[in-house]
Amino acid sequence: MRSRFILMVVAILLIAGFAALNWTEIIRPTPVAFGPLVMDAPWARSCSACWPSRS
Repeated sequence: MRSRFILMVVAILLIAGFAALNWTEIIRPTPVAFGPLVMDAPWARSCSACWPSRS
């Protein structure tokens, strides 16, 4: 059980480190098309729009 917890903490830290190193690319605006409308939005926000929220 303890090894599973340590593995999960290491995985979370690796993902957080990857996001921190690439933060400028993650928040850089990219064109997003909504039918005839094209807007600039950060990649992270446009990608999260594809996943349903759990609220």
